[in-house]
Amino acid sequence: GPCLICALAFPNAFLPALEFSAIFRQVLFGVIPVLMVWNGRKKRLLAKNKDSMVDHEVGARGEASGFPEGFNKQELLPGGNIGLSLVATLTVLMLIVELNHVAHTLTSF
Repeated sequence: GPCLICALAFPNAFLPALEFSAIFRQVLFGVIPVLMVWNGRKKRLLAKNKDSMVDHEVGARGEASGFPEGFNKQELLPGGNIGLSLVATLTVLMLIVELNHVAHTLTSF
């Protein structure tokens, strides 16, 4: 396909381009999932607080708003915010290493 043609036509440019794409993989599979979990937990906390205010004021009982009936509210990533912070820290460190590696690779041309 196109990758083979580029690799054959520009043999010295293909590997640096592949290494440069590692930055986008780090963002796509590292940064974005952490931000999604953080945002989801924040929304769940806000929904839980909103329901507790409704329970306190009106006396109504119900599921946390924003989640379908029967939704398993167990966290998929155990450890709470500490575990999530650890994953975020490791992701940022790996991103820094990749940026450093790409910077050295690009300056070697």
